Amino acid sequence: MRYNGAILTTNVSDPGIKFKNLPDVCIVFISNFDIFRGKSPLYHIDRVVRETGAVVSNGFEEIYVNTNV
Repeated sequence: MRYNGAILTTNVSDPGIKFKNLPDVCIVFISNFDIFRGKSPLYHIDRVVRETGAVVSNGFEEIYVNTNV
């Protein structure tokens, strides 16, 4: 996910673009197995500050789809 997200961001951005102007990116990983073993068909990944529990939005979204459930 990290690699694909970085490549996608690089491909849709012009060289020298300011960070605040980067487009938001959503990566969807579709698998035929339950990658997190939680018996859920969808997993939305959030970035969370460990110390406070605050969710941080950085313009990158990850969704995992489990076709096995």
